[in-house]
Amino acid sequence: MRNLSILFFIFVSSSIFSQTVEKNTPDTILVDSKFTLYQIVKHNITILAFKEDFEFVYNISKIQTFATYSKNDNFEYAINGSFFESNFTHAGYLSIFGKVKTKLKKDLQLTHLLFYDYSIDSIGIQEYNSLDISKINFTQSVIFQTGPLVINKDSICEGFIANSINGNSTRKRTLLAYDNDNTKYFIVVKEGITLIELAFFLKNLSIFENKEITVINLDGGPSVSFYSKNHPEYNFNINSKLPIILGVK
Repeated sequence: MRNLSILFFIFVSSSIFSQTVEKNTPDTILVDSKFTLYQIVKHNITILAFKEDFEFVYNISKIQTFATYSKNDNFEYAINGSFFESNFTHAGYLSIFGKVKTKLKKDLQLTHLLFYDYSIDSIGIQEYNSLDISKINFTQSVIFQTGPLVINKDSICEGFIANSINGNSTRKRTLLAYDNDNTKYFIVVKEGITLIELAFFLKNLSIFENKEITVINLDGGPSVSFYSKNHPEYNFNINSKLPIILGVK
């Protein structure tokens, strides 16, 4: 009887461990020329996948609506950019093609610097307190402070999330991601969610299966916005007034 019990335990244990975790899958997939748009009903998530360069728009001289900027720049798609202060200046370090706009800021939210080298279409991330300009093509790059880092090469960054100012609260989110195939992703979450919950959800998303994904938080709360030129049914909060926009053409 004891031997049978042991065999039964082994069988049940093997069955449990052999089960694969069910992947989160998009509810809608829209292929729009060189872009792919995914809509996920749970948490009301929109993800745009693309290979093209994205543009970084920073304009504090005349604050306009998100929709106005997007239309004037003829963007196919756009999202709100990084964090900004009450006077609309960028929160933390910002350098655009060698011109420093705002200084480095010690902040538990703004944990990293994201640099995008347009000369080689390459994205990289460094911790804000270890910026090494020698490793960056400074005059050909946009470098901005944001965070926290949510997923780094497929590993969830629980420490950065836990220590961040709003990582543990439920908020709408805007994030930027990229994978080892140099595909970039705009991610907009239009329902409140903690960053740790979102990290595990994205990690288990079929879109990123067999890919090494890195995800960084850009902004959250009332600034979260998404614009689509040809598919306005996906538009969200397009009349918000924002100084920073990321867009693709």
